[in-house]
Amino acid sequence: MKKTAIALSLLLSACALTACGDSSSSAAPAASSAESSASSAEAGSEADSGESSEASSAADSEASSEAAADAFDRGSVTGQTYSSSFSGLSMTVPETWVFSTEDELLEMMNIAGDGQTAESVKKALVDQVTIYDGMANNPANGSNVIVMYENLAKEVPDVNAVTMKDYLVSFKLQLTSNSGSNYTLIGDETDISLCGETYRKLIYKIDVTASGDTYYQAYYLRKIGNYMNCIISTASNETELNEIEGFFS
Repeated sequence: MKKTAIALSLLLSACALTACGDSSSSAAPAASSAESSASSAEAGSEADSGESSEASSAADSEASSEAAADAFDRGSVTGQTYSSSFSGLSMTVPETWVFSTEDELLEMMNIAGDGQTAESVKKALVDQVTIYDGMANNPANGSNVIVMYENLAKEVPDVNAVTMKDYLVSFKLQLTSNSGSNYTLIGDETDISLCGETYRKLIYKIDVTASGDTYYQAYYLRKIGNYMNCIISTASNETELNEIEGFFS
């Protein structure tokens, strides 16, 4: 149980990435809309102009949220298989592994599942910086794998300007700056095919300062539209990481 808790803790801390973070970027479109509205209402009063700006900004924000919700689609779990039409991923885990439930994933993102429709949950998800889409773990030893997405549109003004090269620089910096653990890159970055799509793969050895435990994590990265798809697997050795990689077909 202790190893399971530690492994999941490592996993979640690694998932909380803001590799291209810019806390002010999400406000940029709203500011632009406000300026446009103010200009069009130049002949009106200052109060009317302000109201028009706020209304326009709210409308633009809602339209943008709805468009993003239409673009992103959540994966689903049937039996021992997770699949996603959005990323094209399919992952089948052994019978001894356990998938996190939808409510557990929503709770990790501070989204209440009770009383919400599928549509309202979908819209809430696209307002998240980090979306946990699928997670499975081996209760016997704490090994686990998660499929997640980082919503780049919530962090940068121009998603199209985000290159994999730039993202990886910040990604590695985030990992190596973790004060509670030492991350050591094992080998070179490689491109690998998962379910017919090319992902950039990195493997890290993680030494946990407090406990003295050692784990290994494999990261698989691929940009899909406004999102960075990230698969993270955690295990006690590289051999098991390779076995987890084999779950994807």
